[in-house]
Amino acid sequence: MVDATALIVAKVAEGQGHRLSLDLPAALERFIVEKGYVALDGVSLTVAAAGEGRFEIALIPETSLRTTFGCKGPGDLVNLEIDPVARYALGAAASYSRGSDVSSDELAWAYEI
Repeated sequence: MVDATALIVAKVAEGQGHRLSLDLPAALERFIVEKGYVALDGVSLTVAAAGEGRFEIALIPETSLRTTFGCKGPGDLVNLEIDPVARYALGAAASYSRGSDVSSDELAWAYEI
């Protein structure tokens, strides 16, 4: 399920690959974390960096060759899907914290986050 589109704002050579910098829709910011996962155009990728309004993906040469990311660059839109585990963890945390005496330490331990 596509959650949003994200605009590629930069593509910079890095080592043998590239680093993409993308705009991050405000409604999805809480779901995107460094070392977490996203799917862009259906490709599952690791988030290399995350900040307010932006996130970055490091592309290895193999990924660029076997996907459309080899020819995509600044100005292109990609479909963005957030990690379902992140969605679940935040949803579970919210439901447990509403009117509950569960501490954040107990919740983190329960979900190993």
